[in-house]
Amino acid sequence: MRVRKKMRGFVLDVEVEVGNAIVLGPNGSGKSTLLKCLAGVYLCEGDVFDDALYVPPIPQLPPGTTVGEYVRHISKMLGVEFVDFFDVGPFLGKRVEELSTGMAYRVVLSLAFSTDRRLLLDEPLSSLDARWRLRLVELLSGRKFMVATHDPLPFLPLGPDVVVLEEGRVKAVAKAEAVRALYLERCGGELCARPGGAVPVVGYDVSA
Repeated sequence: MRVRKKMRGFVLDVEVEVGNAIVLGPNGSGKSTLLKCLAGVYLCEGDVFDDALYVPPIPQLPPGTTVGEYVRHISKMLGVEFVDFFDVGPFLGKRVEELSTGMAYRVVLSLAFSTDRRLLLDEPLSSLDARWRLRLVELLSGRKFMVATHDPLPFLPLGPDVVVLEEGRVKAVAKAEAVRALYLERCGGELCARPGGAVPVVGYDVSA
């Protein structure tokens, strides 16, 4: 995987061989930029995943429509049959502006998981409570994915590669088992987990 993107005051330059992956790094390290480049949201030099679907951390659903109308429109655009993986049925009749951020995120996740694409999830835990975090990890099992996150622990049992970015470059690459062992060592034997368009994007305004 090779990606290079120049932006004002920042250059992303990543070359690494990974399968399913967690992307870690401080704010501004290039995690989101990497996912957007790989999905084709940003034009860049290097690789683009033809089968990728980018899911942003904060969904931007079009106002003035119902959830059901939005789901039907995006399902048709993606060429999939919608599957309600995150129990959004009770609010299909609501207008999208009535949804909380967490409810809207469950809508876009259900749409994303209705496809068979490689999922590029940008900070997916930030809008989910403990129940839906567990559901997310459960559904990722057996899928192709890349997750940008500050909290790798929930995803480590899936066995992904772990890529650490710093200032737009790869600082380290490790296997999930090694990262989990490091957490165990530093936490005294217990995991210190927190409580529980044409562009392939769900819930993201590519014109913004």
